[in-house]
Amino acid sequence: MSGRRSLALPAFVFLLAGLPASALAQLPGFVAGFGGGTFNTETNAPEGTSGGFAYQAQAGVRLAHVHFGAEFGSYTTARNAKSQIFGAFARFPSYIGQSEAQIFLGIGLGVYRFDPISGKHSTTAGGSIGPGVSIGLKGVPLAVLAEVRFHSTFDKLPRINGQEFIAALGGLELRF
Repeated sequence: MSGRRSLALPAFVFLLAGLPASALAQLPGFVAGFGGGTFNTETNAPEGTSGGFAYQAQAGVRLAHVHFGAEFGSYTTARNAKSQIFGAFARFPSYIGQSEAQIFLGIGLGVYRFDPISGKHSTTAGGSIGPGVSIGLKGVPLAVLAEVRFHSTFDKLPRINGQEFIAALGGLELRF
């Protein structure tokens, strides 16, 4: 099953590359970079609900009622643990009148790789969900974004394994 999960991103890129150049040029795309913090939700861990620095990169397509694409993130979830995510995401925006501001619901699915300082790493499927806001800057193809997402794996015991956390991120999106 892990072979199928690792093929999701290359399949998405292959599908985009297979589109005719004229169709691809008409798709409104974006790239985004985020930075922020993570908060481990495991209260029984020896270090408590510690967390750390997080960064995330996204690239995708913006359609009228959904934005979707691929994402990579690296999250320090405790003093002795790091998580990396390779996956796909979707944003479902809700436009506020004629404003450049959008509130959105972000959903992600991907492969989560957990690397504790001591012990063995693990790789499993997981997902994330949470709200966000995007504020487009007038006159330039940039938007300021902020989002909070809860991440969990589909593992049988994600809380015990330290595989649940919250990421609060802010960043910029370049639209083209």
